[in-house]
Amino acid sequence: MILRRYTIVVVLLACLPVLGGCGGVDEGPARYHVAGAVTYQGEPIPRGTIQFQPDGTKGNSGPASDAEIVDGRYDTSKQGTGTIGGPHIVVIQGFDGKANPEEELLLGMPLFSDFRTEADMPKSVEIGNVDFKVE
Repeated sequence: MILRRYTIVVVLLACLPVLGGCGGVDEGPARYHVAGAVTYQGEPIPRGTIQFQPDGTKGNSGPASDAEIVDGRYDTSKQGTGTIGGPHIVVIQGFDGKANPEEELLLGMPLFSDFRTEADMPKSVEIGNVDFKVE
C-alpha cells in the first residue's frame, strides 16, 4: 500500500514539468516587436508605461501588450511583450522619473492623465518604429 502511494506521488511529480509547459509563450497569434520615442510637450517622457490594446471595433482581437518608457523611449523587445499588429488603442502613462518609495510613487509624479490614442501597429519580423506625442 505504501509502495503504491509512493509510486503515484512519483508519477505525479514527474508530470509537473509537462503541465507547467502548458499555455506557453509560443501559443496564440504572432507578436511583433515595436520601439519608438514618446514625448510630452516636446520633451522625452522620463519614465512611464505604454499599453497596446487591440481595437475590437476595427476587427482586431488578441492579447494586449505593454512596455516601459525609459528616457523617452520604449522597446517591446527589451521591456515588455510584442503587439499582434493591426489597429490598436494605445494608452500612455508618463511620470517625472523622481521616485518616492515612501509615497509609493515608484516612477515619480504623474505628468498627465492617461493619454489615449489610436495606432496601426506593424506586422513585421523586424522591429517596427512607432513614435507617440502626448499633447
